[in-house]
Amino acid sequence: MCQIIEKLIARGVPYDEVMERFVNDQNFYFDYLHQFTQDEYIILLEQALEQSELEDAFKAAHTLKGLMANLGLLPLVDEISPLVELLRAESLEGTDQLYYSFKAIHQDFCDFIKENVPKS
Repeated sequence: MCQIIEKLIARGVPYDEVMERFVNDQNFYFDYLHQFTQDEYIILLEQALEQSELEDAFKAAHTLKGLMANLGLLPLVDEISPLVELLRAESLEGTDQLYYSFKAIHQDFCDFIKENVPKS
């Protein structure tokens, strides 16, 4: 098994399951991982939270959660889930702490992808 796959698995990515979704095309998957590092929904989420736009924050967080789930970035899904549920309940109380905790792990994953995942 190649080293990058081992690193992804070590970070909690269910690689074999993800490959089924990406028709066993590793380059296809890697391209999507790189696109994820430039995704705008994290920016939209932060802006919506800063402006107390509950509906927009929920949409951005929920979209991010789905995107990350499809990519198999399960530690990120686990991290954003409490924020999504809080926003679903139409509450902004505690969202700052949840968001900044998620943002740190999100940035760590993005840095990992940029530094380790080959571009096709």
